[in-house]
Amino acid sequence: MHIQACSDHNTEGHEAMAADPGRVSGVRPLDGDDAEAVLPEFTRIGVNDSTLAVRLQREGAASFDASWNDLLGCLAAKRATLCPSDHAMTRRS
Repeated sequence: MHIQACSDHNTEGHEAMAADPGRVSGVRPLDGDDAEAVLPEFTRIGVNDSTLAVRLQREGAASFDASWNDLLGCLAAKRATLCPSDHAMTRRS
């Protein structure tokens, strides 16, 4: 069963989805693969990996929260359409 909400809900940015919409070309290893080589290169060019990690966590959480709240709003709107009597009771409370 597929349920269509008001819009697509994905915490991944639209640019990333547009670049490769739904095609998986491989799976990253659980051990981080080449992270040991990449992180020192970040440091060499002036990127603070700890600061970057905090920023990515905050942006990811904010993006997820926005998508989640949008999804809940869409579900509430759909419920109000499908069950108008429930919606009327909720509004009176």
